[in-house]
Amino acid sequence: MSTRAATVQVPSEEEPEKLIAKKLYYLACGFCKYTSRDSGLPDSLGTSGPWPEPENPESKHIVEISDYVRMLAVREKNFPSDKKPVHKSKFLAAVC
Repeated sequence: MSTRAATVQVPSEEEPEKLIAKKLYYLACGFCKYTSRDSGLPDSLGTSGPWPEPENPESKHIVEISDYVRMLAVREKNFPSDKKPVHKSKFLAAVC
């Protein structure tokens, strides 16, 4: 993503009837032509942002899953399985 500039006409603070040009910046991808405007992010006054990062609606669920997996890893580390895998022979044993 690269930063692109655009000029917009906004009312002057001293004289609201008079319009002045103001530079606003947005992000654009040169490969796929996607822009931050496509996702509804507002333009920034500076070249380095700040562009807001939207909240993930599934973040609570993701945290719960990662905590559960972390708990399973700790349990597996503290109580390793002592059972060895059973080796089954390819040949039948002769029963007499």
